[in-house]
Amino acid sequence: MDAIDFWNVLPKFNNFIDHRPSGFPTVFIHVKNVTKVFYSILPNPRCSHCHSPLVMVFANSSEPVRVEFELDEKTGWRYPECVRLDVSTFSWNYKISE
Repeated sequence: MDAIDFWNVLPKFNNFIDHRPSGFPTVFIHVKNVTKVFYSILPNPRCSHCHSPLVMVFANSSEPVRVEFELDEKTGWRYPECVRLDVSTFSWNYKISE
């Protein structure tokens, strides 16, 4: 477990060894005004249309979470689809980024 510092960028490897395999996709998670964040990065989700890793983030903040992915020919130079769980209605909201 790492403490959130003034950079507010995850993942970081201050308190544990970086065991990511070679070829693991580069992903940066930017958070603001948080004290706790739980996140997971699945590099190869079993999804027929998924060319980017699946990133799940839960943060105790009302600020938006920004996730950066590398874009390349496999992704068609397009940003992946973003999905957000609306806690008031427990429904999924999604937006395809352009």
